[in-house]
Amino acid sequence: MSSRSRLLVAVVGLLCTLCLVGGQPRVRQEGDVIDNVFRVGAVLSNDGKTQEMSEARMGYQLFFNEVKKLHNGRGMRVEDKNGRAFYFGFDFMWRDDSSNTSVHDREVEALLDEEKVHFLFGSHPEYALSETQLSNSRQRMNLQCCVGPDVVYKQGFPLVFGIPASNIRYTELAVRSMMLRGLRRVAILQREDNLFTKTTCEAAVADINKFGDFETEAMDVAFVAKYDESRVNDTRMYEDVARRLKKENVDAVVACIFVQEASLLVEALHQSKRSLKSLFITVAPTIPQWVSGMGELSEHVLSAAQWHTKLKYTDSFFGTNQEYISKFEALHGEVSTYIAAGASAVGYVTYFGIKYAFWNCDISKTGGVVDQLLFNSSALECDDQNEDWTGYERVRQTIKGMNTDTFFGKIKFNAYQRNDGIDPPTTQVLPAKGSRRIDAVLPIGAANAQLVMPGRNAFKPTCAKGFFVGEDEFDPCDPCIPGEISDEENASHCNKCPLGSWVGESGQSVCKICPAGTITRGKGEKQLAGCVCKEGYFNPRGAAGEECQPCPDGAKCNGTDDFPIPEPGYWMNKTVPSEVYECEPADVCQGGLESSCKIGREGRLCSECSKDYFGVIERCFPCPHKAAVVTMVVLLVLGWYILNVVISNNVASLEMMLSWAQLANVIGDVGLRWPKSLETMFGTANLLDFDVDILEPSCLFHWSFTHNFVVQLLLPFVMSMLAFCGYMASVVALKYHKRAQAGETTWLRKYFSWLVHAPETEEELAQRWDKTIATFLSSVEVTYVTIAKYCFDVFKCEDIAGVSVLRTSPSVECSNREHALLIVLAIIGTLFYSIGYLAFVAYKMFQLDKTRSFQCPVNLRRYGFLYRRFELDYFWTPIIILIRRLIFVVTLVFLNNPAFQAGGLAVIIIVSLMLHVYTAPYVDTYLDVMFSFLLVALMFEAFSGVMFYSTNLPHKNRVILEWIVLLVLFVLICVFVVFFYFELSRKYCQFNVKQMHCNEILQQQGLDKASKVLRTWSKDYRGVAKTVSHELLETFNPYFIHKALDKRPEFIPRWHRLSTMLKDYMSDQSETSYLSKTGVAKFWRKLVDRFPELVDFLAVADEENRQKFREFATTLYQDFYLKNKVEPLPIFGILNWRDRAPMAQWLAMASEEDRQFFTTFMTELFREASGPEMANRLNQKVSSNGAAFGRDFDESASNNWKTLRVIKEIKSGRGPLAHSASLSQSFSTAVSFNNVRVSTLGSLEEEVEEGTEENLA
Repeated sequence: MSSRSRLLVAVVGLLCTLCLVGGQPRVRQEGDVIDNVFRVGAVLSNDGKTQEMSEARMGYQLFFNEVKKLHNGRGMRVEDKNGRAFYFGFDFMWRDDSSNTSVHDREVEALLDEEKVHFLFGSHPEYALSETQLSNSRQRMNLQCCVGPDVVYKQGFPLVFGIPASNIRYTELAVRSMMLRGLRRVAILQREDNLFTKTTCEAAVADINKFGDFETEAMDVAFVAKYDESRVNDTRMYEDVARRLKKENVDAVVACIFVQEASLLVEALHQSKRSLKSLFITVAPTIPQWVSGMGELSEHVLSAAQWHTKLKYTDSFFGTNQEYISKFEALHGEVSTYIAAGASAVGYVTYFGIKYAFWNCDISKTGGVVDQLLFNSSALECDDQNEDWTGYERVRQTIKGMNTDTFFGKIKFNAYQRNDGIDPPTTQVLPAKGSRRIDAVLPIGAANAQLVMPGRNAFKPTCAKGFFVGEDEFDPCDPCIPGEISDEENASHCNKCPLGSWVGESGQSVCKICPAGTITRGKGEKQLAGCVCKEGYFNPRGAAGEECQPCPDGAKCNGTDDFPIPEPGYWMNKTVPSEVYECEPADVCQGGLESSCKIGREGRLCSECSKDYFGVIERCFPCPHKAAVVTMVVLLVLGWYILNVVISNNVASLEMMLSWAQLANVIGDVGLRWPKSLETMFGTANLLDFDVDILEPSCLFHWSFTHNFVVQLLLPFVMSMLAFCGYMASVVALKYHKRAQAGETTWLRKYFSWLVHAPETEEELAQRWDKTIATFLSSVEVTYVTIAKYCFDVFKCEDIAGVSVLRTSPSVECSNREHALLIVLAIIGTLFYSIGYLAFVAYKMFQLDKTRSFQCPVNLRRYGFLYRRFELDYFWTPIIILIRRLIFVVTLVFLNNPAFQAGGLAVIIIVSLMLHVYTAPYVDTYLDVMFSFLLVALMFEAFSGVMFYSTNLPHKNRVILEWIVLLVLFVLICVFVVFFYFELSRKYCQFNVKQMHCNEILQQQGLDKASKVLRTWSKDYRGVAKTVSHELLETFNPYFIHKALDKRPEFIPRWHRLSTMLKDYMSDQSETSYLSKTGVAKFWRKLVDRFPELVDFLAVADEENRQKFREFATTLYQDFYLKNKVEPLPIFGILNWRDRAPMAQWLAMASEEDRQFFTTFMTELFREASGPEMANRLNQKVSSNGAAFGRDFDESASNNWKTLRVIKEIKSGRGPLAHSASLSQSFSTAVSFNNVRVSTLGSLEEEVEEGTEENLA
């Protein structure tokens, strides 16, 4: 203490003595303030080996400085039970012992004996035993700030208190953490000659043994290495310890040593390339200078301290830990150490003990004098049984009973009056940015950083693929667990196997790929069984870990072990889940797990109607009354008969529309994913297919595909039965007619006369038979496509759910007896219909062409529906139509891919369209236009179907395309309606003109007795209708004739005369009819076709001009037109077609001299270019003015029937003006209305067909 301080203390002491000696103390009034001080002393070291005690001095000084600031500088406030308060200060007296024990003891005695200090604060542990003995002998409290060993406190001195925790607890938290982190082998290195180091390591061994008992895999002490001061600098000792650690595979070391030994140990471990999972060293790692000097070698080293700057403690005096540090730095300019903090904590304990020792006492009598307060028990009046206690004893008891949180930690004294409420914080050196810091890592609740254990392994090995560097750097290479891999060395972590892969072993670097079509439920799959079918795939056995197949079209696959779920419109048999089949029509199958059918449907692909249901246009309906079903069947057959025989054979546009609808339905049968609206239209159009499948009478009896097939084959016969019944009725009517002529009249005769146009001759009966044959053939024609499909479908089987069935009727299994019967029927149907009918039509067409008998009445009645609408140059068109239908059906049945089917049909349509445009075969131009439009519509339908079939077509575009197709079909129907109306109106006009014609004759004959309604059924009307010619109704525009005669009925007699005059020329049997194949007919057709004005010219020309034309026509016909058929025209053959007209004009206008020069020169040119034979032919023609052949023909040697026919016609001299009608007298005399004669060609037609010279004369 300085001399000035000592002087001040002496003065204060003198004044106090004077006051006490001067008489009774003045009675203090409440509220008076008398300052007084508690004397506190400490012996500390400023230099030497215990110089760290200078840090304690700074801690003590901070406490005293903070007390002075209390209550506006008055100091510590002590309040009694009555609320009377006195304020006290502290007088801190410290002395320097220069790190000498004897000096330390002497200075302690001086403080106690001379300075009379009330409290002695502690110093270095080295002086603790003597210091405590001295203070206890003087009955003064000794509060230790920095002494850890328990031996100091176990002396039993009641006035000794220890603030720091026991050093035997230094390793407790660290050892516990080692145990929890799996460190099993721990070595101990302890300095034996030091109480602190010895007791610390002995406690560590006890903790290891204690914690090891709680674990199955015990924690044990590998070895204990001890040394004393003599080996502190022996480097070989540390090297031996390092080698032994490595040899015995030690996980951790607890070293109870000091700073110098710590450096040597750490360097020896580094030299041995041995890193420990944990290294605990006392003292040194808590010193920043040591940490800075050791650098990286100090990282992760543990230690223990009484206190740490970053602990999360707080109290009411210093505040939080951080606030304490701030106050310390403000006072001393440096960071507080744990020694300084412990010293400040000693001051806080003293403050606490004094402040709260008198809370239940009246201290007014002490007058605020410290000695009176502490040592005069009579000056205290307390509410307890301890009246003999002095204030000093009360302060000791208050301190002893403390259980308080402070910035230093919890303070709670045990029986030995040392603090065991605090857990000594475990520190660890942790790397920071560019440096290292000492952090508190334990206890966790007060720590500022997380414990790193194991620490960094500077010598960790390289981890191979399949392993990863774990948190334990001392066993860093952890194998990847099943389901995870690492594909690089020193991987920081293992990656889970991605979706679709797995691995079942640990330590793998490559995942195994799941079988095709499978995927794992998540990443990191550990077994093959975890590979399940991914969405859109399935396994036929429902097994995991096996290859999965793509989901069949028309089904939804949810993946995993689920089977495909058919979508609406598709069917599946659970026994074969890999096959899903499209239903037709689509709406009969509702899909789902059970592949359920629509109500009323059952069987494979829901293709059959259920019991008590019947089929109508591919739909199943509940059975009505049986009579209703029979009525529907009869009406259907009757409707087909009327549509085919009565209407289509007489209305060309309807017949053409039927043919188009059948081909359109063939395209519709192709599985091109048609929209629902179009499928509905195709289903409705099946009525025009004449397919018996549209109405199945299953309500009447069992019905199957075989029944359909048989009825379909017999359908032409069934429809012909009506015509045959009419024929048989005609036979009966003719029989009764003959009886009537013989004088027999019965009611049955009248009945047949009314209901049947009864024939009156055998010839009329034969005509009825011809029409019956035509009905049968037309029935075959209209059912040709459907019968061909039925016949070919029988040969087309497919596998459905492991069973071979007919594709068109899945209820029929192939290779059984029923299928064998169907094959027999199909062969018969193919031979009779598909091939037989085509061959018959081809034969008949070519036969009629060869015999020129197209216009024969019998042929017209029987086969006229086949060819009379076509120009005879294209008589083969009916064959082409049948071939097109047959190819359509073959393409549909025998090509499996819908795209190929649609493409093939489109090619057929394009070829047909090109052929039609080139030939334009129809007699009526409007039919050519209509047929072209229908072919274009078919082509559009085919190409639209291909687009619908594409899976890449967006839904929006699909909808647009659907509307376009519907629009085209609507336009098509409108076009058909227009043409149909046009034809019906023509028929209507023709019928009205015919009726007016016949009625006029009946009126003239006085036979107008029947009503207009029944007139057409009367015998008289039918008789007149047979004799009146109606050829001109087809010759002239019926609208034109009907309009004129309707306005002027008086023209009808003249119309009758005109009809009679022209009937032989205008009839189908005329030599110049459009059905005639004679040379005359062709000549006149070509002439009028090239010169359409010819008709008007001949109608207005006088006789002289008509005679000139007849002469010209005769010469042109005989000398050039006919002869050109047996030998070529020389000059015509070498002319360019563009200049034929100019050349003809020049020859007509040239002078005779120029013409002769031309022919002579051309003859010479032919001689040189083509040879003498061609030149001689031309010369011979020039000589005969074209009348002679250019060569001789031997009729007996010629085998060409066409050549012979032409030669005979030329030699007969029969020119283009000859006609069989010239033999008739019909236009040589006037015709009387009352005597109408009918010109029959009879045998004359046969003579013309024979072409003999005699008959043609």
